[in-house]
Amino acid sequence: MKPKIKTCTKLQLQLLSFCLLCLSGKTRCDENGPAVVTVEQGSDAVLPCSLSSKENIESKLFDWKKAAQKDEKKEVFYYDAGIHYNNGRPGQSEEFKGRVSHFPEELEHGNASIIIRNTMVTDSGNYTCDFPHLQPRQTFPIELVVGTCPKPNLRILGPTKDGMLLRCEVRGASPKPKVEWKDSSGNKLPAEELQGPDRGGLYDIILQTTVTKTDNYSCVSTQDRICHQISADTYVPVNGPTVISVYEGDAAPLPCSLSTKKNIESEMFEWKKDGQKEVFLYDAGTINGRAGQSEEFIGRVFHFPDNLKHGDASITIRNTKVTDSGNYTCDFPHLQPRQTFHIELEVVETGNSSSGANSSVNSGSGANSSGLSIGLIVGIVVLAILLIGVILAVLVDKGYIPLKRNKGSPADHIAGSAVPLKSQPSRSQEAPDPET
Repeated sequence: MKPKIKTCTKLQLQLLSFCLLCLSGKTRCDENGPAVVTVEQGSDAVLPCSLSSKENIESKLFDWKKAAQKDEKKEVFYYDAGIHYNNGRPGQSEEFKGRVSHFPEELEHGNASIIIRNTMVTDSGNYTCDFPHLQPRQTFPIELVVGTCPKPNLRILGPTKDGMLLRCEVRGASPKPKVEWKDSSGNKLPAEELQGPDRGGLYDIILQTTVTKTDNYSCVSTQDRICHQISADTYVPVNGPTVISVYEGDAAPLPCSLSTKKNIESEMFEWKKDGQKEVFLYDAGTINGRAGQSEEFIGRVFHFPDNLKHGDASITIRNTKVTDSGNYTCDFPHLQPRQTFHIELEVVETGNSSSGANSSVNSGSGANSSGLSIGLIVGIVVLAILLIGVILAVLVDKGYIPLKRNKGSPADHIAGSAVPLKSQPSRSQEAPDPET
């Protein structure tokens, strides 16, 4: 005779999961207080309620309610001897319609647990499972915590007089997390918190810090009741921005290259100006394929496709304008760690010699100004010719360079000539013509 194998019902599996959650910390089982069920938004939550006597409650009444403001209670689920909200009974609160159900096969075991599907942050609160007709009356309190765990979003805002300014944003978190900046050694960094408004139980936390050395920096979001810790990190070079200076109308090459020389043909990088204006977007071969490029840069910005395989994300801005001057960032948001490069562009108005633009900056960036180079060469040549002329004049005047002259030449009549005028014969003293 084969032994009978007892199969587990769906609710038994749910209850087994509930017990495991009690041990793992997802559900707190405290004999002196309500059980606490913690889930992430969008998942299902099982709220346990079971009589210790295990008596059959198929013909009993039990009522689930959620505490609301001003001592009001919301109707979550009502069962009365087989009649409940899911088979025609009216009165269920609108927000729970179609999302709450019980486990009919478990009623005979005294189990009145329910499941709330597709939970929302607004479902968080205190619930009661009440048996009003039992003697003595029995009520079970349950606390439900529905949370969200958004990953921190990191931004390098750019250099300041004190260092490099970093921002970490954790938006739509619940419960409210503790957010911290840390360096690669795990040291907590001083930071300024810019907290947004409470949006129906969702919190926006913005944390800024200034760093003074090149390192990997992490923003850590900690929630004690859900998700525990979630973090994001970025590599921050603190050497000051690369400065590119060109004349108005020239092309401006903005350098951006990974030190690893990694092939970035399938990566994403984004160029922005002053942290806001969209300059150039490359995403795995798609170039500015989505709307959003700032109008002023359309048709003027180009990258170097052949250089992508060597990790080079440099761009060129053609026909530059004075208004193009500003701080640019080249960002690789999906790299681990994230990498951002800073370039300062100075576009000098044509003819403004006091602007501070010079060929040394341009040559350092790989862009020589041809007009400036030609003018410099011409100036040097003219100066050299004038200098040589002055030196020769001085040497002749001092007699260091004798002048060779033909006798009777016009040069002999010049004052200071080597042949005096009185030694020259007159026409009357010339030899007579042989024919006279």
